[in-house]
Order: sequence, then C-alpha cells, then structure tokens
Amino acid sequence: MSIRGVLAAVALLGGLLSPLAPVGAAGPAPRTIPRPAVIGPIKGGVQGHPFAGMAREPGMGGYVESEYFTKGNAVAYDASPDDLASTHPAPPPPGQAPYETRILVRRPADPARFNGTVIVEWLNVTSGYDVDAAWADMRAEIVRGGFAYVAVSAQLVGVDALKAWDPTRYDRLVHPGDPYSYDIYSQAVQAVRHPGTVRPLGPLRVHHVIATGDSQSGTALNHYVNNVQPRIRSVVDGFLVITSADVVHGQRVPVMQILTEEEVDRAARQKNTPLFRQWQIAGASHSDKNQGDYLRQTQNRDFDMPRTVNWPLTPADVPGPNGDDCLMGRFPKSLAEHAALEEMNRWVAGGPPPPKAPRVKVRNGAVVRDHNGNAKKGLRLPDLDVPTAAYYGEATKECAFTLGKTVPFSLRKLYRIYPSHTGYVHLVQQAAAASVRAGYLLPDDAHDVVVAAQDSFIGE
Repeated sequence: MSIRGVLAAVALLGGLLSPLAPVGAAGPAPRTIPRPAVIGPIKGGVQGHPFAGMAREPGMGGYVESEYFTKGNAVAYDASPDDLASTHPAPPPPGQAPYETRILVRRPADPARFNGTVIVEWLNVTSGYDVDAAWADMRAEIVRGGFAYVAVSAQLVGVDALKAWDPTRYDRLVHPGDPYSYDIYSQAVQAVRHPGTVRPLGPLRVHHVIATGDSQSGTALNHYVNNVQPRIRSVVDGFLVITSADVVHGQRVPVMQILTEEEVDRAARQKNTPLFRQWQIAGASHSDKNQGDYLRQTQNRDFDMPRTVNWPLTPADVPGPNGDDCLMGRFPKSLAEHAALEEMNRWVAGGPPPPKAPRVKVRNGAVVRDHNGNAKKGLRLPDLDVPTAAYYGEATKECAFTLGKTVPFSLRKLYRIYPSHTGYVHLVQQAAAASVRAGYLLPDDAHDVVVAAQDSFIGE
C-alpha cells in the first residue's frame, strides 16, 4: 500500500468503526475465554522462517524466537476492528466459527532473566500485512527489562498475507473474518497465560499480561477496552495503547494511552483517573526513524528487496510529495515509551498509577509552537528542553503524514544558543535528571542521552 493509500485508510478508519456487541449475547454473566489448542513450534515452509520474524540487533542475543499456531472456535462481534482489512461483507456472521492463526513468541533464553510480564501485541495490518510496530518502538526496553513478548495475527488481512507469502508454512491457517478478531486475540492471551501441553513460553511462568497495539491496532484495543473487556473474565492486566486516541470508558484494569503530536489535535481531553493515564509526547511523530530503521530490516528481508529500498511506514529520508527533502521524525519518542512500559509493569502489579503529564497545547486544531518551532507543554524529554532542531510531529507538506519532520538548527543558531560545549552538556544533564525525576525517562536512557551530548560537536 502506498503512503497515499495508508493516508486514505487512516482517514476512513474512524468512520468505519462502529459500536460493538457480541452476536447473540445473552445475560450479564461475563464469559470465560477458552484456551485454544496450540500447535508448534512451527518450522519449515518455502521461506524457512516466520514472516515479520525478529531482526537480530546488538543486545538481543539473549532472546529466542519461536512461532506457534493457535486453533479454536471464536465468538463474533457485530463490527470489525478495521473494516478496511475485512474481505467479508455484511450480513453479520454467525455467533461462532472455527479459526487457526499464528503467534510469534520472543522471550529470554535464560528463565532467570524473565521479569514475569508478557507484552502481547495486536499486530498492525494497515500496510496489508502484519507489522510489529509496538515491538519496533519498545524493543530495547522489552529486552533490557526482561519482558517476554507475543505477537498475535488477529486480523483477516494479516492471515491472508501470511498464506500468500508462504503457502506451505501457513496453508492451514483459517480466519473467519475480523468480527472474530477480538476473541481470537483473547484466546491467544489465554494460551500464553494458562498453557496446556504445548507451552509457547517454555519454562517461563507468567504473572502479568500487558496488551499493546500501535495506531490501527491501538484503535482495536481501545474498542476492546470499551466493548469486549466488560463482557469477559479478563485475561489482560492492563492496556498500553500507542498512537490511538479514542475515548475509553468503564475501565476494569489500568489503561495508558501514548500519543504524539499527530493525534493530539483530535484527541479527546479525557481526564486521568485511578485506572487511566494519557501521555502526550511533545515533539513526537506517529511514525519515526527509530521505528522505521527496525522495520526496514525485517520487511526488506521478507520481501527480498535491496537494503536501500524503503517500505511504506518504514522509510529513512524520502522526497516529499512536493519534491522537498523530508528529514523524517528524529524525536526519540521511544524513550518515553520505555518509561511508560516500566510504569505499566508496576501499575499492573498493584503499584501506583504512572505520573500525570501535561497535555500538548493545541489551539484551533493545531499544535501551538514556541519560537524554535517546537510544541509548547506536553510531556517533555531533553531533546525538546535543550533542542538542537525543530520537531514537527503533525502532518507536514514535505513528509508523508505519519512521519513528522525534523529541521536541524543551523550551525550559526547552535553556536549562538550553546556557545560552550561544557555548558550544553550541563543543560542536557539537568534536563535528563528532571525527566527521570518526573518519571518520563529511565535512568539507563538518561545516561545514553548525556553520553550522546558529550560526544556531540555542539558548542565546540
């Protein structure tokens, strides 16, 4: 799908989503989610490896990956989480249908490294195939923190793409349509949480499960919170929803939304509560270079493309639609997501809610900016409080809508505002310490931010 196609898809998404209700549901009793059959680990196929399998990067050597199939009967809901991805038209489907899908498991090879919490991602299918966007954002902290991670092919378009990509490996998969996606996802969680004979996480013992999804799949999880979670015996301890701003209500477990500048101008100003937090990251864009650098590795591998080729939602620096150069978003939103993940982990274990954060200042549907071009207020990291660039997280004329735009300061401006390298480093140290105290930045990441400042040329 082209960037233009993705833009059209997201523009339509809000209008296509509709309230959910279980087909044929009767009575107020919450439903117990059944445990599906688990088959695997899966090997072989034409390609010889799982689609969207983990890219091996420095620091990930202690993690192993395996793929399994989950199989059972799913309950239908009367609306798809993403009608754009559904090839099955109305009328509403029957109340139950058989399915078989896949899950990807990434876990510490050494059980002693496991912290007891599993992150379960509803894979994003905006591009027409599975994308592990939340993993791409938070992978460094998932590995560093000792989390296990499970990716679920919850939606029809993802399963269809798997079957087309490797018809030998994935031929047996069956998806009855997106109205069943919520229950397929819930059953995958149940298989991880209460395994049977086949244990997807091997020897690991699960204490908590955090559901996550990014963008389109984040929207699906918002609907899950509102319309599925109240009707079931919960299998999830908390929701970490990324770049999707739908209002959630009637929460039974902790819910945290992480928004960027691209979402805040249309985000409902939902108040924080004992079970809800919303962080709006000033300077951040919906997709960015950190995410793209990871996804480009796996997608170019899976589609057998040269390293120089970039895919929608995973570009490096690309020409804009008007021919202008686009320096895509460099703002390190992943650092705030790392902190959010650790805050969520404490929260679901019975600790206090994450700290509140100021909301980005918005006026007339646009982010209000300071004299440097950066957003006012919002959750702030050192790159914004001691800036070396203007970070535009909203859609711009130069860059595709999800990518943001970074405009580095000129050398003249840098020397004017930071005449001393030592002084610049000191300002970064102060800003990093303030972000750590506020709970928006982890100490390990703060250390890396300061080291980067020390290694820079700023003020020299």
